Amino acid sequence: GDYERANDDFNKSGETEDFIVYEFLSYAPSDNQLRQGLDNIILKNPSNSMVLYMRGLTYAHTNEWSAAWLDFNRAIELNPKLLGAYLWRSRAAQEQTGLFYDPFAIVIDLNKAFENEKYKTPCNIQNRGVAYEDAKNFDNANKDFEEVVRLTTNEIEKDPQNAFAYYIRGLAYHSLGKYLVAFWQYVQVQIIDPEFAQEINAKEKMLNNLGMYKTYYF
Repeated sequence: GDYERANDDFNKSGETEDFIVYEFLSYAPSDNQLRQGLDNIILKNPSNSMVLYMRGLTYAHTNEWSAAWLDFNRAIELNPKLLGAYLWRSRAAQEQTGLFYDPFAIVIDLNKAFENEKYKTPCNIQNRGVAYEDAKNFDNANKDFEEVVRLTTNEIEKDPQNAFAYYIRGLAYHSLGKYLVAFWQYVQVQIIDPEFAQEINAKEKMLNNLGMYKTYYF
């Protein structure tokens, strides 16, 4: 079928993990249909790390983070060079509490993923900062948050209408305890892209940062 053909194409191509992300997604209109195809491939070849990685992405897309973590973890066991799987395993861990949440492991995964420079985005650096903070490594946490501010500021200078950059910069300012500055980032998100603002609960974040500012500074 289409999924087996895609898998054969991948195995012959020698391409990087990006191939599987973009090519497999083109073979099915829904996560469930795509996952069924991937399940069939895994039944025939349970040691295919790339297909496990791809199935993990479908679980992540539907917020089934425990199942996603297991697939990313198995993919890494089979292929330790699969850097995208480290990135997504860290994300799956951060989306949970309890068994899978280990800030030290999340930092290790993100450091490994960052061997590929394209994964070293402001959003991912912010996530590493949060993990450092949860691990009580406040110096490294603040360094990451300050780096996020620097990078997102550069992005906003290039594109003042970049609502996502304002959103991530707001997270970093909040993490740095600059609550009033964080508040204004979400105001900008609301002005630039009201639909995205609703998606990220910008108004709630504005109120939260104002409340934190009043608590700590008045």
